[in-house]
Amino acid sequence: MKKIFSIILTAASLTLMTSCDDFLDITPEGQVKRDELLETNDGVEDALYGAYAQLRQSSLYGQELFYSSLEVMSQTLWCYGNTTTEALGKYEYTNTNVKSIFASVWSDMYNNISNVNSVLNAPLIERASTYPATIYRGEALALRAFMHFDLMRLYAEQITVNPKADGIPYATEFSLKTPPFESLEDNYKHVLADLTEAETLLADDDAHKEASAFMTNREIHLNLHAVRALMARVYLTMGDKENALRYAKLVIEQSGRTLKTKTEVQNDLAGVLSTKECLFGVYYSTASSAPSSSRQCHTLPSTFAATSWRCTNRMSADSTTAPTPTSQPSRWAAPPNTASASSPTSTTCRTMPQHAPPLSCKAST
Repeated sequence: MKKIFSIILTAASLTLMTSCDDFLDITPEGQVKRDELLETNDGVEDALYGAYAQLRQSSLYGQELFYSSLEVMSQTLWCYGNTTTEALGKYEYTNTNVKSIFASVWSDMYNNISNVNSVLNAPLIERASTYPATIYRGEALALRAFMHFDLMRLYAEQITVNPKADGIPYATEFSLKTPPFESLEDNYKHVLADLTEAETLLADDDAHKEASAFMTNREIHLNLHAVRALMARVYLTMGDKENALRYAKLVIEQSGRTLKTKTEVQNDLAGVLSTKECLFGVYYSTASSAPSSSRQCHTLPSTFAATSWRCTNRMSADSTTAPTPTSQPSRWAAPPNTASASSPTSTTCRTMPQHAPPLSCKAST
């Protein structure tokens, strides 16, 4: 009898343990496991849209890497009455707030690089050989190179000044393990390797344009022409003017993009990606990421563009919420260049023509 009871008790324990394990393995409603998400084209597209969306964080291209800290450090933007920007303008890198800004840039960029690596490491993308997987892999490789390149420009020396300079970690795996630091020379080799493969994979990008929702509005994707433009920029930064010119000519001759006229720029709406001249841009559909501070800012006129500072990313294309990696139709609220004059803005700003007096704009809460 005791033996039978022992067997029943053991069986019951195993059942409870199995049930407990099953309970702990339940995926919360509305969430999908990473491996399952990346098994399908739709899942990969959702993951890529998520990576693009993360670029809009205020610590990245939503503010610090767009018009804020870098402009202050280059002495082309002053924000009076703000102790952090005053410290930045004086290059006080030991200032607590300044350190916090660049710590966020570093960690948030690497977090997003990890997200992109999760796509690249997925079996569907790792072995990509046919459309649309080749497009997905090409964009992901370009994203990885793009983010590392900007980190190199921020946290490492200029390679033409010191070719033997230390670089940054170049992350190629979806892992919690921090990759080792490497030389800046190796960093550039990795960036060019990713971009070269991306260019090859995206070779038929234009042929598939409008073939699906993912293949529309290519200016909000790292498309073939954006990759070539980035390669020109990388080569120029390396001091390789011959290759920089070669890739710049490819963009000029094959992208179909042309610069806007002075009138078109003056009449343009701030925050709208131009389908005429934009190769790649980070697209916003809400003003939720606008700075919360209120301060007076002044910029110097630009000698390289028709406008010196456009308060972009503050215009809502419509009342739809921001891109979300859920159902395909709502992933981007509206195509670029569709904002209306009645769209809400969170910044009072105006553009200025080339060589005009310094622009004044006031960011409001």
